[in-house]
Amino acid sequence: MDVDHEEDCFQKAQPETGIHPLNCEASRTLKREIIQTISNQRAELKNDLHQLKTELKNDQQQLKNDQQRLKNDQQRWNIAFGSILIVVIGSFLALWLTNSSFKSTLFKEQEKWQRNFVDEIKDTMMHLEESITSSNCAAIQYKTVSDVDPPTFNMTRFSDHKRDSDRWTSNPVYTNQQGYKICLRVIANGNGFGKGTHVSVFLHFMRGEFDDHLKWPFRGIISLRLLDQHGQNHKNGSVMYDDNVVESVCTRVRDGEVGKGEWGYIKFIPHTELEPYLHEDTLVFQIYEVELH
Repeated sequence: MDVDHEEDCFQKAQPETGIHPLNCEASRTLKREIIQTISNQRAELKNDLHQLKTELKNDQQQLKNDQQRLKNDQQRWNIAFGSILIVVIGSFLALWLTNSSFKSTLFKEQEKWQRNFVDEIKDTMMHLEESITSSNCAAIQYKTVSDVDPPTFNMTRFSDHKRDSDRWTSNPVYTNQQGYKICLRVIANGNGFGKGTHVSVFLHFMRGEFDDHLKWPFRGIISLRLLDQHGQNHKNGSVMYDDNVVESVCTRVRDGEVGKGEWGYIKFIPHTELEPYLHEDTLVFQIYEVELH
């Protein structure tokens, strides 16, 4: 074969791409190596991902177990704490009940309750007496206090009232026919600045039958006296209701039977001057004149 023919064969054996056959084989080998490397790396990544998922699952299970264990511990602690608290409270109550000071306090509270109960009974009896007197008030309501023989009010058991520092309330009386209904309230042991040294005397307005036809607030002068039971040296006083007086002490009574406001004398008479006025432990008061303005 001549040289020209060999060259033609060689040219026919070459691929159209212009790449030498030896170079094609090397490229295929390199490609296989790259694919194998990528495949190996992918397998490793897959194994690593699987391992991470397994570890995460184990960690989640461990966390769940720890949470359950913590919940169980919390329940056991609550039960234990509750038991300890019950024991402590029980011991404290047992100690308190056996303590003498507690017994003394209990007895004092019981005595206080008994005193309050007795006071409530007294108040109830007083209100009942006032109600009975009010129902019989027709006997005095047409009797003006300026008559020749004005009504009197006997404060019995003066020493008891003084010792207890309580308030004594007189029977009600009308100032005149179809007039204002009033009563006396006396504090034997004094009130305010007169406490312990003087007898305090106050006037109270009451709910009356003729209130709808009267002028309010009341304006006028109500005169009263403490009778000298051994002579004629009566202790006189006048309670004035003018424009300077607080209206609550002379306004119409709408709630209850007796007005809450009071007006009179904090120091009506000293205890040291009571001898001529006190007879058989009784003081006698009298409302003898009412002047309407």
